[in-house]
Amino acid sequence: MQTARYKLRVSPLKGGAITSLQLKINQGQGKKATTHEFIAVNKGGESAGLNVLRGYFYHQQRFRSSDEQPARVTVLANGPLYAALKIQGRIADAPFTQILQLSQNDPLIRTKLMIDWARWAGDPKDLGIGAFNQEPFDNKDPKKAFYNSRYKLLTLFPVNFKNVTIQKDAPFDIFTSRLRSTFFDRWDSIKNDVLLHWVNLQASDDPYGFALFSTATTSYAHGPGLPLGLTTQYIGRGLFGADYQVQGTTTIDYAFMPHAGDWKTGDAKPLAGVSNVTVPQAAETFNKPLVLVDLGAGAGFMGDHKQLTQSLLTLPQNSGWQVSAFKMADTEARQDDQQGSANSWDDKKGDKTADKQQDKVNQAGSYLLRLFNATGDDQLRQVALSLPEGREVRQVELVDLAGNTIRQLSYNKNRQTFSLSIPSLGIRNIRISFW
Repeated sequence: MQTARYKLRVSPLKGGAITSLQLKINQGQGKKATTHEFIAVNKGGESAGLNVLRGYFYHQQRFRSSDEQPARVTVLANGPLYAALKIQGRIADAPFTQILQLSQNDPLIRTKLMIDWARWAGDPKDLGIGAFNQEPFDNKDPKKAFYNSRYKLLTLFPVNFKNVTIQKDAPFDIFTSRLRSTFFDRWDSIKNDVLLHWVNLQASDDPYGFALFSTATTSYAHGPGLPLGLTTQYIGRGLFGADYQVQGTTTIDYAFMPHAGDWKTGDAKPLAGVSNVTVPQAAETFNKPLVLVDLGAGAGFMGDHKQLTQSLLTLPQNSGWQVSAFKMADTEARQDDQQGSANSWDDKKGDKTADKQQDKVNQAGSYLLRLFNATGDDQLRQVALSLPEGREVRQVELVDLAGNTIRQLSYNKNRQTFSLSIPSLGIRNIRISFW
């Protein structure tokens, strides 16, 4: 499979493992583009195989891997803009399907994984994945099988970096991990192995990185003797002794992005016509940001479906801003609003003017919005609103966490925009009051 950005090879004999993953790199004007291979090779010179499933089946007392058995690989699409493969293999005695997708203008290699445990062909008693079978379960024992990520079913990404640093996102933060490994097996030795949206491996001796993305908050594994692994399945006793078994299908959506730069820059030398995307920007396209839609008072459960085509809020393009919280609340009419309604009586128009003004007071409300600057700078930027028909902004305020007004923000009524700046990794709370 090949796009303007990547060239990769999948081996059916190795259970559908990716045995070559090359990033195309711009070497400058007038020079021929080169490629960089991201997949490590073993001592025999063979590819380590990327996107392989591996876990310890404790009833069988051995590790099982998806590259033990050949897979069937079907080309679903192979056009100039989009290519997709369906990989059908087995992990131990369970069939799995992977859908591998590449798009011409997408920096992400997107994958959907489905493991059908209901079609387990072996002895049902063999179906257990983890460090060991913790039966009987003793809650007082500090050592727990479900803590040990090395033995869980992992999707592995053995990239050819000798030494790495790890960056990942967290709520209102992006940081570099100082852990030598994510491994622990006791409650008094817990480490931060959480994968919120993305984790990035950065080569210490080369200008290359490899980012892994997930649509669900999960965990990852990495350390001496184990490449980056996405936690895919655990079967056995878990927290407080709960018995985690599988009966249906495990479905996971994830993606990965090799890049020639760091998490802030993405590809430092993209080819002509190939857009450069940072790791957080790629994460936003994979984990679709919150879309705010005001269906209006009295709307049904879904309201008018036509209104769902436009977001209530449009953030500045490439700003790195995210909507982290949103609340819509009706507010009681203020005394000055009520006074304004009383003073608007017009004998010539009768009570229609007063009724209209009173309706505005009765329908007054506010949006409380929290924005997070995940990756952008502190430049002044504009936020656009798309209000429902008949709704009019009264004021826009910057407020603190308690809701107290810090200052008014300038609002352009004609363009329905307001401006503000947010420092890197900072948050801002905005209250938008309307009629």
